[in-house]
Amino acid sequence: MNLKSKRESKSQALKCVVYDALVLAGAIKRIKDNLPANRDLSFANDQIAMEMALIKSRSLIDFLSKKRGSSHPDDIVIEDFGAPPVKFNKKITRFRDSVNKYSAHLTWERVNRNNVQLPRRDSIILHGSTILKKAWTFIQKELSGIRLDMYGKRYYNKLEKIMISQIL
Repeated sequence: MNLKSKRESKSQALKCVVYDALVLAGAIKRIKDNLPANRDLSFANDQIAMEMALIKSRSLIDFLSKKRGSSHPDDIVIEDFGAPPVKFNKKITRFRDSVNKYSAHLTWERVNRNNVQLPRRDSIILHGSTILKKAWTFIQKELSGIRLDMYGKRYYNKLEKIMISQIL
């Protein structure tokens, strides 16, 4: 891969990170704002926001913390940008495990409620915000050397507004 295509690939990869951070930030904002649910889907709107937050939390935890070689070869990881993996505390690690057992997969752990806890609203906001802050720090550093395309800039601008008003 030549230098130009590698730079373009990194730009597209960074746009994916920004997008996942934006979706997570938007979901956390929705959960925090506790907006009224649609009468026809009384629980669905809240649950959709929570599931979005869980899946994007997991995506960003994996991106930020997994090492190249310990992940699927197709996964984008922080090391692809020359940055070291982030070390998360045990609470975040357990949170990721609960996302795997309760949201990302249909598991017997979920049925039997063994070993891992169902991710709750407060933990989604707390851990999701921690993950977002780490992702935001990474994004800020990378933007000094990588340019986003038009959509990436739009995602970034929306993310920045939510980060400033809700997360930071």
